[in-house]
Amino acid sequence: MISWLKIFWDDLSRLSRWRFFCKYFLPLLSLFFLWGVIGHLSLLTLKTKSLIAHKGQVFDIGVRLERGYRGHKYYPLKMVLLNQSMPIKTKLKRTSDLFRTFRLKDNFAWQFTYIENAIHPGDTITVYTRKKWQTLVGMGQQDDIYQIEKNTQILFPIEDMIEYQRSQTVVFAIFALIFTGGYSIYLRIRFLEKRRPQPT
Repeated sequence: MISWLKIFWDDLSRLSRWRFFCKYFLPLLSLFFLWGVIGHLSLLTLKTKSLIAHKGQVFDIGVRLERGYRGHKYYPLKMVLLNQSMPIKTKLKRTSDLFRTFRLKDNFAWQFTYIENAIHPGDTITVYTRKKWQTLVGMGQQDDIYQIEKNTQILFPIEDMIEYQRSQTVVFAIFALIFTGGYSIYLRIRFLEKRRPQPT
């Protein structure tokens, strides 16, 4: 570990910015986007039976501001559900045991009005979210909504989320090809440089 840090520190001053980026950042970016491709591909076959169903009474619903990386603003539709499955005599350790917040990404903002008109505080609905391991593989948040049901009516079908994941897979695949191809070219250049005869 120490020897690797020493090499990294030496390269920081010895290599040009472009070569330093190619050597250390290109492989990381390649792995990240390849992971994204694999993760999103794994989500394309999701069914509601492989998700977690959360049934509860709606306490609050509305579009809320979220701040992401570098203060980027998002406006997802958030729903706060009362946990009806909890026994009345259960001692609460935290508020999240009684209430839980779920969100529908603002990529589906065009459906928000329809959903808000169909769901009101006091209504009982069921929302489906991914399991923890599915979230780790496919990125995102565990409270992201994949389907919304009210009684027997599906207000937000899982097929819409799958279609969104399919488009994200294409984006990740394009960047994975770019960065993996760039790193392959860099390794090829290094290989040719090592084979080049050294001046005597």
